[in-house]
Amino acid sequence: MRGKKLVILAAYQMIAKWFCAAAHAFFMAFFVYFFTATVDFYWK
Repeated sequence: MRGKKLVILAAYQMIAKWFCAAAHAFFMAFFVYFFTATVDFYWK
């Protein structure tokens, strides 16, 4: 039972890490898109 709990905990940590990485990448892409769109809008 203890080993099963450890496996579940490890899987949860891995999923959380991947989710954080995906969220960070999405946020960065959105920020870059927003920034370039704003610069494009103001520089025209």
